[in-house]
Amino acid sequence: MYTISVETRVSKRNVKGSALVIALIVLAILGALGLTALEVADLNIFMAANDRDAKEAFFHADSGVNIGRELTKELLNNGNTTILEDDAKLWYNSTIFSPSDYTLFKSTLKGTHVRAGLLDYVDAPHSIQYNDYISPGASLSKSLAPIFLIRSHNEGKRNSRAEVDLAWRDRPLM
Repeated sequence: MYTISVETRVSKRNVKGSALVIALIVLAILGALGLTALEVADLNIFMAANDRDAKEAFFHADSGVNIGRELTKELLNNGNTTILEDDAKLWYNSTIFSPSDYTLFKSTLKGTHVRAGLLDYVDAPHSIQYNDYISPGASLSKSLAPIFLIRSHNEGKRNSRAEVDLAWRDRPLM
């Protein structure tokens, strides 16, 4: 039986710096992964802040519409409609914001502007009532009820903008 043995000799001079090179490559890869994770986290924080600001602008605009509805009700009850615009059809399709057009309410603290105007009249049926009792033979008569368009615009932080429209029908004109 014959045995063949092969000896390979690697000189230690050729392998001496390989551990250092491998360690540097691994360190560079881990550093790149760390920087990528940092960029992703920073982007997520920025997106969350933009989302928060957009929601804040929307909620301020929504509150402005509610304030505008209450102010419009109060103006109509007092008979003072000079601040309300005559024809909201002129601006209800407009996408251009001009703060000087918003005359009903302005909040400089939160950047909310509100305007209101008469949009149209609709037939509003109402019953003939006597002492909270609807008479059996009474037919429904119709009268005109005004519809108002109330628009609230808010300019928030980081160029966030929100606009909320509310079409509100007042009680019928008798």
